[in-house]
Amino acid sequence: ALDDNQDPLSAIESYNEGITESEKLLDREYSPRSATRMAMIIHNMGLSYSCLEDQEKSLSLFQKAIEIWQRVLSEDGYAQAEIQLANGYKNICRSKIILHDYEGAREPIDQCIKLYEKIVYEDGRKACTDYLCDAYCLRGIILHFLNEFAESVEQYDKAICIFEKMYQAENRDIYAKNLALYYVNKAGVLV
Repeated sequence: ALDDNQDPLSAIESYNEGITESEKLLDREYSPRSATRMAMIIHNMGLSYSCLEDQEKSLSLFQKAIEIWQRVLSEDGYAQAEIQLANGYKNICRSKIILHDYEGAREPIDQCIKLYEKIVYEDGRKACTDYLCDAYCLRGIILHFLNEFAESVEQYDKAICIFEKMYQAENRDIYAKNLALYYVNKAGVLV
């Protein structure tokens, strides 16, 4: 992902070089790990285009990365690809929100949440719980813009409930900040 000081254009050049090298590696020897890395490079390039406000280009790159992660999951079951796949869906959703395509954002956020719920609740990878909360928040935003207010509040309540438990257990400042944000977003729906 881009850090705050990285120029998106120079990042795109670096990602292009990374894609070229990754494709050479995949041509020589396919592995789930190398395919996942290549998809991550493509995904990060999509983030760079998103920073440049080229949502159409970012969407096509996110979709390309998703296709690779889906292949890796279906052929190899490489667990790391599952988390990245969920992140890809989440970033497609974000780009569609920026484009005001709230109906179009619904399917990718549903796919994202489905994956994160499996990762957190079925696979027991609790480290992804905050990603799940972020996805609930994004779904709340979408539903708010689609005038589905009760459902929007329900999504914020899910995120709030999880973060309250996390904050009580670990007392980390980031959890308090996220809780405040989710309460503010929920209040915006209720007004």
